[in-house]
Amino acid sequence: RHGPEGARLIDLARAAALSQPTARRILKALLEEGLLVQRAGDRRYAPGPLTAELGLARPSPTAPAERWRDLAARLALRTGGAVCVQARSGPDAVCLLREDAPGAPVGPQLSPGARRPLGAGAGPLAMLAALEEDAFSASLDAAAQELRFAMAQEPKALRRAAMGVRQRGYAVSAEMFMPGVTSVGILLPQGGDDGGALSIAVLLLDPSPDRVAALAALLQEEVARGPHAGAGRGSGP
Repeated sequence: RHGPEGARLIDLARAAALSQPTARRILKALLEEGLLVQRAGDRRYAPGPLTAELGLARPSPTAPAERWRDLAARLALRTGGAVCVQARSGPDAVCLLREDAPGAPVGPQLSPGARRPLGAGAGPLAMLAALEEDAFSASLDAAAQELRFAMAQEPKALRRAAMGVRQRGYAVSAEMFMPGVTSVGILLPQGGDDGGALSIAVLLLDPSPDRVAALAALLQEEVARGPHAGAGRGSGP
């Protein structure tokens, strides 16, 4: 989940519920096999070269998402934002592809391959809200624990946000990762428990309900037209 920037020993041990000595022994074995590298400057652990080799040996998980790339690029240009396709992977959402408008005022935190717990952002929140009740409750508890540690997000607040998604039909995340940036997300067709989500993040100086609803309507309209529809005309909402 930490991506190419790597992670500290203490963070990895905490996430795995292991003591630091135990985590260090496991990490040492992964380093020896080339699955991890440890950066000399800050001693953080990051994916090693063997992970890329292993990835080449299996079918690409991003292949189904590629059909949405043209639509994502079109939406990014229309709105001046960043558009991301994510898929559920256990208790997490993984970014499969991202398209940015030139000069989009949205940071690089969510790059392809990056993982976030369900509920952390509009796309992951849309996927969390779509789960059946048993899976929803289990995922909610796991996500709330991680989000409470990382973002001071309480379980009740996350549940209320998911209930709002079910009522509106789309997810909203305001300023969770960057000041002034609002993201809106919807499920892609055949979303459900194992499906994906499409989200757009834009800089909104006035994130009024009408403005947010217009972004959601644009997403829904474009997805309904299908991934291979022709480019839209005019500017975004």
